[in-house]
Amino acid sequence: MPQLNSTTFLSQMFWLIVSFSIMWMIVGNFIVPKIADIIQRRQRKIDDYLAAAEEFKQATQELISRYETTLSRTEQEVAKYQTDAEKALQEQKQAMSAEVSAQLEQKMNNNKQDLHDIQNSVKAQIDDLASNLAEKVLLKLNLPNIGRNEIAKTMKKDKK
Repeated sequence: MPQLNSTTFLSQMFWLIVSFSIMWMIVGNFIVPKIADIIQRRQRKIDDYLAAAEEFKQATQELISRYETTLSRTEQEVAKYQTDAEKALQEQKQAMSAEVSAQLEQKMNNNKQDLHDIQNSVKAQIDDLASNLAEKVLLKLNLPNIGRNEIAKTMKKDKK
């Protein structure tokens, strides 16, 4: 094997060192700086994305906070409107109930008055009928000397 030949060993070492040094300089001066630049650009891009994501997160948190505040205010307003509407409906119900009660009371009083008038009219008609009947009965019994006035006086006594 020629690599283990001691006569060429020194020259192999020389070229190994020369080629390794040249490769080291090429890698160190050209390839590594490009890779480092790419890594730095990539890191800056990642940092920019993370900063933008943080800004979006803060903006989102602010929007969520404003949304929740608006939602709670809206819920309070809805509750207030609901309470006001319930109060208004209750007042309207009471007013209508009072109005209907007053109308029913008025109708009941009118009906009582009409009933009282009808009752008095019926009593008067009954008195007239009773008086006429008594007069006819007395005529049939041949008691013509008892007149209408005496029958009316007797009926008034009986009513008391």
